[in-house]
Amino acid sequence: MATLQTILLILILAGLTFVGYWLKEMPKIFNGKMMEKFRRENEKDIQREAFFRQLKGDDLADSFSQWVSAIIELDSFTNKMNGKDGEKLLYDMQKKALMYGSEQTVIVLSVMFQHMYQSNAIENRMVPNIGKNNKKEQNGSMLMVFISYLIANLKFDFTGYRIDPLDVLKLKIRDYYKTEKDFLEAKKSVEEKLKDAGYKI
Repeated sequence: MATLQTILLILILAGLTFVGYWLKEMPKIFNGKMMEKFRRENEKDIQREAFFRQLKGDDLADSFSQWVSAIIELDSFTNKMNGKDGEKLLYDMQKKALMYGSEQTVIVLSVMFQHMYQSNAIENRMVPNIGKNNKKEQNGSMLMVFISYLIANLKFDFTGYRIDPLDVLKLKIRDYYKTEKDFLEAKKSVEEKLKDAGYKI
C-alpha cells in the first residue's frame, strides 16, 4: 500500500513538474511562434513590394512625370485637355496612377476625380482665376491642391521621400504668398474630403 502511495505521489509530482514547466515555457513558445509568423509575413510583404517596385518603376516614373507636368506646365497642359486627345491623355494618367500608386495615392486620385466630375470641362477646372473669389476660382484652387497632393503621394511611392503638397504650388504660382489664404482654404476643404475617404493626413 505504501509503495502504491509513493508511486502515486511520484506521478503527481512528475505531473505537477511537467505542468509547471509547460506553464512557465508556454509564453516563450507562444511569443516565438508569433515572432516567426510576423517575420514570415514581413518577409513576404518586403519581397512583394520589391518585386512590384521593380515591375512598376518606369510606369510609376512616367505617371509621376505626367502629373508634375500638369502643374509645372499648366498652360500647355490645359490646352492639351481639349477634345479626344485630351480625354485619352487624362485617362492614361488616371490609369497609371490607379495601377501603380499606393492606397493613399488612389484615395487622392478618386476624391480628386469626384471633385472634377462636379465641376465644368477639364480645361476650365485647371484655371484657378485667383482673386476673383467665385466658385470657378474655388474649384480651380481645390483642383490644384488635389493635384499637388497626388504629386506628393506619387513622389513618396516612387522615391520614399515626403514633401509638403503646398511646396508644389509654390514652384508654379508666382504670387503664391499674395494668394496663400485662398490656397490654405482650398487645402482645408481638400483635406476634409480626403479624411472622409479614409486618407491619413
